[in-house]
Amino acid sequence: MASLFGALLIVLFTCHVWYLTYVHFDYGYNMAANVLIGLINLLWWLGWCLWNRARLPYVWKCMIVVVLLHGLALLELLDFPPVLWVLDAHAVWHFSTIPLPFLFYSFLMDDSLHLLTVKAEYRKEE
Repeated sequence: MASLFGALLIVLFTCHVWYLTYVHFDYGYNMAANVLIGLINLLWWLGWCLWNRARLPYVWKCMIVVVLLHGLALLELLDFPPVLWVLDAHAVWHFSTIPLPFLFYSFLMDDSLHLLTVKAEYRKEE
């Protein structure tokens, strides 16, 4: 099932790129498609986090990263003129995302340790 879903995503992305490259490059369509995929990504991750929050106490790290990344994406969408002719929305977005990979890495480490523990417990039962 996951392979079929992955294949569907590849086909949709290929059609999107083909349309923009060979039919008509429509900036509005491209932005709408990116925002839609971003919202689906946000809802999917938050759904996974909420589903697993009772079982995985470190899931809050993932939730913070997902919400902040998507919230900070508004800097890309709601552009503003440069402050002091230097800091525009894009620069502020890049700067503000610097700490997020560290928190997400911490989540990944916690999740990996949890999965290793579960696997070790499963092997003991065999």
